[in-house]
Amino acid sequence: MTELQLQSVSGSELELPESSRGRGVKKLEALDIHKDDAASVTFTWKIDNFSQLNAVKHYSGVFVIGCFEWRILMYPRGKKSAGSLSVYLDVTGSSTLPKGWARYAQFSLSVVNQLQSSKSITKDTGHVFTKMESEWGFASLIPLSEFYNDREGYLVNDICIIEAKLAVHKSEIKLFGAVR
Repeated sequence: MTELQLQSVSGSELELPESSRGRGVKKLEALDIHKDDAASVTFTWKIDNFSQLNAVKHYSGVFVIGCFEWRILMYPRGKKSAGSLSVYLDVTGSSTLPKGWARYAQFSLSVVNQLQSSKSITKDTGHVFTKMESEWGFASLIPLSEFYNDREGYLVNDICIIEAKLAVHKSEIKLFGAVR
């Protein structure tokens, strides 16, 4: 069983991250993101009985931001790296999105340290989500050896907490080049 929690976040500034400029993200036409044009939310996913997850990947419940449905996608034993917990942000129903649909999102994904919140592990990124690139995140959010260590505080009483802080640009993004 999982427990979901949403919390509004006010006025986050959005920027295209340095790591995305010129490589993983398509060139954007006048990306002018203002805090008034962004919808923001903090989504908390509490996963009970973590050790009993048998599927290769596991999805959180759906939450809505920017008029679209989002969810967290987790690979409990890793996606690309078998030694790490992999966590991604996913736009649901990507196959039904209109051709050319694109939204820029600035977000962070965290595995919450339940013993000492200051030791929570958080990674930040930004991505232009499209019909063909509907998930984005981290293949290695935390090494499984650290995650499963009882003294570390990430898995307590077989409960894991993943948190997503997300700001989505409300306006459509126009992409140069091939439309996905």
